[in-house]
Amino acid sequence: MNQIKYFFVSTTLLLLLGLSFLNSSPKQESIVEMNTSQIMQTLFALEENGKTFANLPKTTQVYIQSKKEINLGWYRLSALPKSFGKLQSIEVLFLHKNYFTQMPEVLGELKNLKKLHFMLNPLQSLSESIGNLKKLEFLNLPYNRLKTLPNSIGKLENLTFLDLHNNQITHLPESMGQLRSLEKLYINNNQLKSLPNSIGKLKNLRELHIGGNEFSPEEIQKIRMLLPNCSISTEAGF
Repeated sequence: MNQIKYFFVSTTLLLLLGLSFLNSSPKQESIVEMNTSQIMQTLFALEENGKTFANLPKTTQVYIQSKKEINLGWYRLSALPKSFGKLQSIEVLFLHKNYFTQMPEVLGELKNLKKLHFMLNPLQSLSESIGNLKKLEFLNLPYNRLKTLPNSIGKLENLTFLDLHNNQITHLPESMGQLRSLEKLYINNNQLKSLPNSIGKLKNLRELHIGGNEFSPEEIQKIRMLLPNCSISTEAGF
């Protein structure tokens, strides 16, 4: 069986949830509480059947859109449905231990997202749409296969924590210097030989972990000069 992209959704389950969009216009408007699995099953079913979020009963729409935290860790996902972007109240999202190779574009629509946990995937690239997450404060991306970051990463003006350890990163964009709120940066255990000079603009950076890379002694000295008030660790760590 291929990597799971969609959940199996039975018509019986949909009817139990009051979601009759597979047949006719929904008439049932009672509030139906749903767990995370049921929410995702419903959103994937919409996509599979050529329907949109608007086809759901209004009370169901309101209920799903009220969720502030969604944990999709270990769901064996390789994609997200387009309607996932309707979950505008989400502030915390867990996507760890899945099969994503690329960041789903739809994540860029989650304008209220503050924390994104995206570790332990075969993730090879981030979408430029990540720059739309203006409220993002915490971005956790260790143990993926990233080689670089998009230039739009610099638009995350509220980001305070960025963890990129144990990837395959060979260089970082100059736009990293625009992360003026950044306090902790983990880039240990990658394939970096240098950092952009713009890193010196990160005046609020308090912790920088750079061990397990290919920095020369001269480059490490340069980094220390650029960030005189930052605690810099050269240990490979975890």
